[in-house]
Amino acid sequence: MALNTVTVERKGTVSAADLGKGQLAAYSSLKQFDRENEIKTIVDFGYSTCFDGHSPIINADTFNDLAYTANDVFNGVTYGDWVATVGSGQNLPYAGGKIDFSPVTAADTYITGTPDVAAAIWADPQQKYIGGIMVTLPSAADAPTNNSFIIPMLSFNINSNGAAAAADIFNIGFIRNGSGDLTIGFLHQEGAGDNQLYALAPNSADLGSGKPVLIGVWRDGSEIRHYIRSVNGTVLSGSIARADNNTQNFSACRPRIGAVPVWGAGGGGQVGKSNFAVYNAFVGALNGGRSPKDVLDAHWEFHNG
Repeated sequence: MALNTVTVERKGTVSAADLGKGQLAAYSSLKQFDRENEIKTIVDFGYSTCFDGHSPIINADTFNDLAYTANDVFNGVTYGDWVATVGSGQNLPYAGGKIDFSPVTAADTYITGTPDVAAAIWADPQQKYIGGIMVTLPSAADAPTNNSFIIPMLSFNINSNGAAAAADIFNIGFIRNGSGDLTIGFLHQEGAGDNQLYALAPNSADLGSGKPVLIGVWRDGSEIRHYIRSVNGTVLSGSIARADNNTQNFSACRPRIGAVPVWGAGGGGQVGKSNFAVYNAFVGALNGGRSPKDVLDAHWEFHNG
């Protein structure tokens, strides 16, 4: 699995005016995509509609999906909750609108969504998708050290060897480059054990800052793009060939946030390095007509305007 180096466009500082655009419309816009069968799942830990804010998170805690309220029925399909898996003896605190994975010391603590989004992507002949996760990032010294595989924050399986051994769709996480520098890693699965890996360097000021960073990816009919946005600006990958469709049936996969099993031995023993916190995440089938970058920008602006 070769690591693909991507070209980068740096967009510079985000102005206060830019941050304020679309704040009131952002979530209503995402919900409009729901009705167009695009954004299928949204979990936002800082929204009382999603989560009541207690701490710590305990095993089997639930979080209402904001794309479709918990157990809502839309077009004959019943949608449910995201559910926490918290390993024995693990501490998963909540504060300031985010769930903090930094105290986690085992690869067994994560939050699982519903499979409807995977089914929708699988049903699309072009397997188009979009995903985003808003986090605080660790410093380079406190982050995973693996340089051969993505150590995910957002993924779609709980196999101990991750996407190398099980059906998946995409991953967003960490990977070191050949010089040992920390980058944001992205994975697109093409088949059983067949994964394309990509890396995009965040703004160095984002690492260990404690401030929100939105990381996104989309795959449309012509390309794959990767996206990082923070108060320090936007980093956007250049256009990348969209890679092959996945031949491995992922229709029952569920999105997962946190220290999934591949953080263990299969990922080179990265437990104890999950020094990130998660504000929210969403995944969609990208079947609407709006620019994927506009979707990610609207999501950022809603939370940080």
